Amino acid sequence: MASATKEQIDAARQICYHFFSTAFSDPRYGDWSHLTSAQYRDRVLSAAALLRSSAEGLGHELAPGERAPVRFDLADALVFLEGSMEVIEREHRRIFGFLLSKDCPPYETEFCPQTFSIYRSQRMGDVAGYYKAFGLEPSRVVPERPDHIALELEFMAWVIAKEAYAGLKNDAASKQNMDVCRQAQVRFAEDHLCWWIPAFLAALVKKAEGRWVEPEEVCQTFYGTVGAVLSAFIAFERLHLGIAAHSELATPQPPDDDAEMACGGCEGGDALVADGSSFMEIQEVEE
Repeated sequence: MASATKEQIDAARQICYHFFSTAFSDPRYGDWSHLTSAQYRDRVLSAAALLRSSAEGLGHELAPGERAPVRFDLADALVFLEGSMEVIEREHRRIFGFLLSKDCPPYETEFCPQTFSIYRSQRMGDVAGYYKAFGLEPSRVVPERPDHIALELEFMAWVIAKEAYAGLKNDAASKQNMDVCRQAQVRFAEDHLCWWIPAFLAALVKKAEGRWVEPEEVCQTFYGTVGAVLSAFIAFERLHLGIAAHSELATPQPPDDDAEMACGGCEGGDALVADGSSFMEIQEVEE
């Protein structure tokens, strides 16, 4: 089999990022209907298969909490989407609740070792700065903190799409735009994805399944399955982008003061929305 091209790999990465972003949005508010179409299922399975085969040449060094990229397969996760959405909604409420989950909070800054709220606000401001720099305007439909995992994953899908669009033109400005997008993927993944998401996923799988699950085991819940598969995808991304592995698994750290950062508009400026739709549908900031 011929090796996949960079363009094919990036297209597959974008599809997978968007799938995971939707999967971690709140099913009560998001539009998940496209996830159940046969056409979308085929696209997702093909994208995962391409990345799985491409992972064989990336090396085998895994960070704590990661799973081997050669195990990256979305088939089991898609099976759950063939059933009732009410089951997934109940599972979402059980795991994440209506307030901030202490066991597996889906927010980057909840895993920061520095527990001062001012530091965490600065981290969220950095995340929001990436969104703004790449032409994304906050949505106020269902406010969510910028450091929510669904938003961070969808941002990566957006930047990959912008790089691909720039690649359609063969001029110096487009080449520069491609380089900027690629550098942003590496920096954002290193600073805002790879260091905390494996820890979140390990906690998520444990809570979803009710016990510790070994890497070779098959999960029995939707979020346990999605969490296990995303841990393999994050490993692929880290190796693909040339990011060094972290030596320790992060843990959720409650803030030192009483100011909980649980609502979307309280800290870090305007918030984006984790509503299951693509950032591509969010109004762009006018140039």
